[in-house]
Amino acid sequence: MEPRIGNKFRVGRKLGSGSFGEIYLGTNVQTNEEVAIKLENVKTKHPQLLYESKLYRILQGGTGIPNVKWFGVEGDYNVLVMDLLGPSLEDLFSFCNRKLSLKTVLMLADQMINRVEFVHSKSFLHRDIKPDNFLMGLGKRANQVNATFHWHAFIDGCIIGVLICNFHLSVGLLYRFWACKEV
Repeated sequence: MEPRIGNKFRVGRKLGSGSFGEIYLGTNVQTNEEVAIKLENVKTKHPQLLYESKLYRILQGGTGIPNVKWFGVEGDYNVLVMDLLGPSLEDLFSFCNRKLSLKTVLMLADQMINRVEFVHSKSFLHRDIKPDNFLMGLGKRANQVNATFHWHAFIDGCIIGVLICNFHLSVGLLYRFWACKEV
C-alpha cells in the first residue's frame, strides 16, 4: 500500500531534505493536484512545522504566499502539505549563466520587495533574504498574467513565471517583531 497523508495525499519521490526534515512530491488523490509534503519527526528537539503552518495561516492570501493544504501528525511525523513550488531564483540565475538583463532584475526586484513588504506588514522579519529563499511558481502561476498576483518575467528568453517567497527552507529565520510606540 502506498503511503498517504490525511487519507487525501499520496506521498511520491523525495525532493529534498535539511535540518527541518524532508520534502516529498505529493499528489491529492481526489484532484491529482501535485503538492509539497514536508515531514518532520515528532521527536525532533526543535520542531518547526507547527510554527511554519501557523505562519502560513497568518500570511494566507498574500501575493506569492503558498497555500497550506493540510497540517497534522501522521504516525511518527509532523506533516505540512502545501503548494508545490518551482526552482529558486538562485537556480534560475545559474541556469541563465549568472547573467540577467536590467529589465529582468528590475522585474524580479519589484516582486521580491512586494513579498518582503507584505511579510513586514504582518509584523514579521525574514532575516535571510537571498536568491535561494525565493521560489518560482509552477503551472498556472508560471504563465498567467494577473495584475494582483501572476505575471511573467523573462530571463534572456527563458520564461520564469511568478516569484514566491520561499518558506520551505527558512521558517526558522522568520521572527515576530513588535513596533514600539513613540512617546
